[in-house]
Amino acid sequence: MKNKRLIKYLLVSLFICIIFVLPKGTVYAEDGQTTINNVDLKINIKENGQYEITEFLTIKFDGKFNGGFRDISSNRLGKFENVKISLIQGDKEIPFTRNDSAENGDINVFEVIKRERSFYRIKMYIPSNDVERTFKISYGFSEGARLHEDIGEFYYNFWDKGYNSPLKKISATVNFPKGFNKDDLNIFFKGNKGLFKILDNKSIYFESQNISSKDYVTGRILFPKVLLKEGVKGTRNKEDILKEEKNIKEREVKKEKLKRNFDILAIGNTCIGLLLIVIFCLGREKNKTNLDISGAPADITPALVTRLLSRSIDISTFISTLLDLSRKGFLNIESFSRNGSEDYKITILQADTSILREHERYILKILMEYSNFTGILSLKDLSKYMKFNYTKFEQKLVVWGSLVKKEFKTLGFIDKTKRTFAKLNILVGCIIIGLSIIGIISNSTKCIVSIIVSIVVIILGIASFETLNSDGYAEIGRWKKLKRYFENRRFDYISSDYPLDLCFSYMICLGVSNNVLQNFREFIIETKIYNDNDWIMRYFYIDSFSTRHSFVGYSRHNYNKAKKYYEDTHKIDSSSSGGFSSGGGGGAGGGGAGGF
Repeated sequence: MKNKRLIKYLLVSLFICIIFVLPKGTVYAEDGQTTINNVDLKINIKENGQYEITEFLTIKFDGKFNGGFRDISSNRLGKFENVKISLIQGDKEIPFTRNDSAENGDINVFEVIKRERSFYRIKMYIPSNDVERTFKISYGFSEGARLHEDIGEFYYNFWDKGYNSPLKKISATVNFPKGFNKDDLNIFFKGNKGLFKILDNKSIYFESQNISSKDYVTGRILFPKVLLKEGVKGTRNKEDILKEEKNIKEREVKKEKLKRNFDILAIGNTCIGLLLIVIFCLGREKNKTNLDISGAPADITPALVTRLLSRSIDISTFISTLLDLSRKGFLNIESFSRNGSEDYKITILQADTSILREHERYILKILMEYSNFTGILSLKDLSKYMKFNYTKFEQKLVVWGSLVKKEFKTLGFIDKTKRTFAKLNILVGCIIIGLSIIGIISNSTKCIVSIIVSIVVIILGIASFETLNSDGYAEIGRWKKLKRYFENRRFDYISSDYPLDLCFSYMICLGVSNNVLQNFREFIIETKIYNDNDWIMRYFYIDSFSTRHSFVGYSRHNYNKAKKYYEDTHKIDSSSSGGFSSGGGGGAGGGGAGGF
């Protein structure tokens, strides 16, 4: 049995972790998603160093879109010019017309939007629904290759990081105007699974696949200056650039090594976290075994019972407490008619409250304040106060709940042996979170799992401070057994063991239905043994648990009415905004793509 529980807890924990770290392979729009299947660039370097670029962009549209976009950066490339767009359909090429006032729904037009000083977005309008389209995009730059002191340089960002649309493959062919000797070249390429090769004495090919939003794709070629007649004048030299690339390579190696180390650390942290979770769960299960739930429940207040059963301290607990205080002789509840409608009067009776618990005295204090210290108030008056002072009333319930929590700790139901384990959980969880944050910064995705597990560990550590012992779980069993008897309407069976008038007020906070309470009322009225019980007979005279004649129902109705009034008069409008993100790999140019 224990092995089965252990397996169950491990599987649940792992399932939660897997959900959080499943790769997000597509970008979602309002009506669908897009995937960039392929980008193929042809970059011609002219004799004057300028770039002429033609690219084929293939986008898979899943859902309804108005078209696709391509972002282009002219950073360190001068003027962005000569933009031409066409759609490739089989052997046909359909040209697009430029229209910088284009609107959604337009067909075979494009516009160029300048979004920043050197950042442009080309929007290609063609309604697309569950289709793959290939766009041919041609453009140029007034500047391009740089001629330094002793070397020429091509340095270009084929693709920027920061785009959520997945890119399956990108390739680029760089063509020089003159032939070169491959031994005179220094080629550098950054990209996931990146490769490059020399096609002939004028062309170099780059390729990268499965580009994530964190990756950029950059090519850099150092070539003899004689290959160009002109170019942008540079201020660097070959030795300086080679040293820079060496440092970049060393940083990448260190970064990858650090990532691997954090991946290993994340696996270890996750295992430690899961072990602590399993220990917590098994420890709780141990306290739940071999329980003796015979006999009557402990004589504690409805609010403490609510806390014991991990229920929220709410209006039902408040009502139960009023009824219990009435049974104990500290309140008198009676019905009366006001302007033809039924209302209920609550009177605070003069009695020694020293025998009450602190949270019970706090309720009497609240009622006294709401009655303007007269000691008498009606439910309608209380409802009016809640309606226009709802937040204050809720704040008082919060204070009351904290008093209940404080007094609950004195009942002897909490397992104090778990406190050392609780502190260990919190300490270990905080350490794992700190390490995981550093790991995430170092691009270790496995640290996402460990940080989720560590949060669970911390939560369970906090919960361990209030983990119940076997006495606490046995007490829960007794109250649940009593509730089950009530719900099964076995009043005659339990009346010999349980004083039903004492138990009645608890059924409100335990969530027993009105139908059961109506049956219980009928049983009490018809049973002679309770004929001399003034409190319960008087109460059932004013509460039939019907929609029109019920102190409990009327109290809930007025509270919910006040709550709704508050929510309706304090509505908060929310809005969301978005933007674009563009990274860079150190080179000129760059950009990404997607659908709109």
